[in-house]
Amino acid sequence: MINSYDNYNVQPGKLPDEHGEKVLGIYNARVSAIREKFQHLRTVVLIRSKSLLECVVYEVDAIRYDPELFYWEWAKDKKKNNLYGYYKDTKEQKFTWQSGGQQFTIFETVPQERLVINLHKPDVVSKDFVLDKVGFKPDWVTITHLV
Repeated sequence: MINSYDNYNVQPGKLPDEHGEKVLGIYNARVSAIREKFQHLRTVVLIRSKSLLECVVYEVDAIRYDPELFYWEWAKDKKKNNLYGYYKDTKEQKFTWQSGGQQFTIFETVPQERLVINLHKPDVVSKDFVLDKVGFKPDWVTITHLV
């Protein structure tokens, strides 16, 4: 947040609502800036299975969020330093922000109308087959120092 708010000091564990309001302020400013140039702004969501053989894809409108509708709490696990945003009326979690700024997650309900992609695990291709197909020649590589 320091890049977006000059000299603002994020203090995990303290002032959760103030920090959360600033996080939403940054997100909302980015949405507004893009909407100045483009009328329609959509977010594409990709959910993948652990095996990576199935994924779900859908789109949602990228909207601004009213900070007054949410309250914020720091993670109970002090190692995570995550900030969680909840709807005030339902107590349902809507956001997770990692205090290092690496990630801001917005929780969405997965719609019934979505694209589901199932991949079939291909057979293993041998190294020699691939090298042959690309026309590999041993003189492409020179070893200059062997440890």
